[in-house]
Amino acid sequence: NANLTGVKETNLRICRYDETDSQWKMLTDSRVDTINKKVIGYTTHLSIFQVMEYVPPNNLDTVFVYPNPAKPANSQVTFTNLTAAATIKIFTIANELVDTIEETDGDGKAEWQFTNKNIASGIYLYYITNLQGHKKTGKLAIIR
Repeated sequence: NANLTGVKETNLRICRYDETDSQWKMLTDSRVDTINKKVIGYTTHLSIFQVMEYVPPNNLDTVFVYPNPAKPANSQVTFTNLTAAATIKIFTIANELVDTIEETDGDGKAEWQFTNKNIASGIYLYYITNLQGHKKTGKLAIIR
């Protein structure tokens, strides 16, 4: 039992040490399982790992979207490196609003679940805004 005073437990992540640039890098699927009180992450290689607190960025410059392209087996697209609060709007190429996703829990991550939605194959545009007025746009693809 570690002393986590001042640490937001839901922000804990597993990071690996990248010797090529001497930096810690968060595993993109690292997450906290609050029910079982575990931090979980998956990797395909051996490395040096450490549990660290993830502090969401204060701008949208480093937003990362994966998988891109997404396939039906994925059933979701994940947006990471969001600010603690952000709104994501997904549009078709014809500029029709498809969905709106809110990042509200402060972990800098939001998921677009498209399993039970009538989402066609194609290119979609995303528009991200936050409370500070920052904006980020990008494209993502759905392959059926």
